[in-house]
Amino acid sequence: MLSPLLLFLPLASLLLMLLPLLAFLAIAVFLYRGLFLDPSELPSALIGKPFPAFSLPSLEDPERAISEADIKGKPALVNVWATWCPPCIEAIPTLEAIHRDLADEVRVISIATDPAGVVGPWLEARRARVAEGVLKPIAVPTYPIITSDRPLPELATAARAYPTMWLLAPDGTVLHEMVGGQDLPTILTMIRMAGVP
Repeated sequence: MLSPLLLFLPLASLLLMLLPLLAFLAIAVFLYRGLFLDPSELPSALIGKPFPAFSLPSLEDPERAISEADIKGKPALVNVWATWCPPCIEAIPTLEAIHRDLADEVRVISIATDPAGVVGPWLEARRARVAEGVLKPIAVPTYPIITSDRPLPELATAARAYPTMWLLAPDGTVLHEMVGGQDLPTILTMIRMAGVP
């Protein structure tokens, strides 16, 4: 008479042989699904909600605080960035073009995650490079930049990567989130989709 254990051994060895194949298929399905996802379209908990409250000093006038109330009244593009982030620096001419050409329709606000003691000298160095002819004037932002020497908990958790741009409705509701470097046509399309003429 055969022991029940002997009957189980062929089944166990068959399962052990199939285990790598099953693991491979599970990983392949997961990766295949990822091929069709847009990495700049991360689900955001802010979409459809008011932009997080903030009140931070302006870089140009530290005595003047800019808050979420200052961005209401017309659509706004809020950019969270850092001086050490190459895609953030690459976005400056695009944001500057929007600020210069669409200032009557869209506000551009920049929130630097670096303290004022870092952003100020960085901005002055860029202005010097423009004066030397190394950079074009559009590479230096003229839109408001706000900084903070303290952590920004609401914004830090909302921005999962730099740069992160939020398109806000005139009432301050978040309409769209753009993560990573974006080109001008993409940003303009988002602005137009938000109903800005």
